[in-house]
Amino acid sequence: SSGGFYSYKINQSLRFNDGDSAYLTRDPSSAGNRQKFTYSVWFKRSVLSAAEQDLFSAGDSSTDRFEIILSAAYPDTLSIYMNTGGTIANVRTSQVFRDVSAWYHLVVAFDTTQGTAANRIKIYVNGTQVTSFATETYPSQNFNTAVNSTSNQYISKRNYVDDRYYDGYMAEI
Repeated sequence: SSGGFYSYKINQSLRFNDGDSAYLTRDPSSAGNRQKFTYSVWFKRSVLSAAEQDLFSAGDSSTDRFEIILSAAYPDTLSIYMNTGGTIANVRTSQVFRDVSAWYHLVVAFDTTQGTAANRIKIYVNGTQVTSFATETYPSQNFNTAVNSTSNQYISKRNYVDDRYYDGYMAEI
């Protein structure tokens, strides 16, 4: 917001404080395309946390979920994680996100109709495609995710339990 330390404001932005358990939710009335979507966000971390933090999640349970996670288990990396009906995909960056003074622009391009597994999840950070991963397990071809389903979609928390709240800023989601 304007005032205080900064003399400008960033439109379409939010400040999340994990201690406040703040999050946004959307409960779609009908399903959309569950095989192709793009998620784009500018984010700026406020603190480095010993806890997992979800930027985005969707689904109804631990076995019906999609998450974009800032990982604590693998400090400060980013994971795209899916578990739907026993099918699991996990793509985790080697790159770390530890600069609490920097804004990061994240784009996740998801397309399970692609014949090549590595083309099904593409991650871009600050306009550059991420090509180095610590973990690469891709979804099967034509996989339907919890994203764009009639399940709840969340910003700043895990989908099926009240935890993994994000602590920082997000803009232009």
